[in-house]
Amino acid sequence: MKKDCKKYKAWLDKKGLSKSKEASGQ
Repeated sequence: MKKDCKKYKAWLDKKGLSKSKEASGQ
């Protein structure tokens, strides 16, 4: 799941959320 986490983080960064509520929700 580490790879998924990295992908998810990169996806968030692309969205510009980085450390948003959505990031904490997942």
